[in-house]
Amino acid sequence: MPFNNNFKKITVAENGIILTYKTKKSKELLFSELDKTHLKINKIKPVYKLILILMLLIVEFLSYLYLQAELILLISFFLIVVITLLMNKHKSYSIKIRLRDGNVIEEKILTKLKLETIDIINEVQKGIYNYKINLNKN
Repeated sequence: MPFNNNFKKITVAENGIILTYKTKKSKELLFSELDKTHLKINKIKPVYKLILILMLLIVEFLSYLYLQAELILLISFFLIVVITLLMNKHKSYSIKIRLRDGNVIEEKILTKLKLETIDIINEVQKGIYNYKINLNKN
C-alpha cells in the first residue's frame, strides 16, 4: 500500500532514520522497521506519449489545411524531433522506503539531489545490513 508522506529530508541516525516532514514534524524509523530502500526512475507513461503523438498529427493536419507545403514539412519535422528528444530526456526520481509491515513510503526528489539521495540510501542500506548481522549474532 504506497502512500506519500511529503517528507522534506532524510537523516541517518545511529539506530535508524529520521524523516523530517514539510510541517516541521519528524518521525524516527528504526532499522528494525525498515525492509528495503531504493531510488526509482519515473519516465513518461506510454499513454502520455500516445497523446503527444496524436497532438503532433493534429498540428500537422491543421498546418496542411492552412499553410504552404514547405512550411508544413519544416514545422512537422522540428516538432517531431524536439518532442521526441524531450520525451526521451525527461526523467524524474523518487525514493521508496518499504517497511516490514508492508507499507511503502514514497517521495519525489529533485534531479539535482539525486546523487545526495543515493549516498543516503547507501547509508540506510548499510544500517539495515548491520542490523540484520547483529540480529543473527545474538
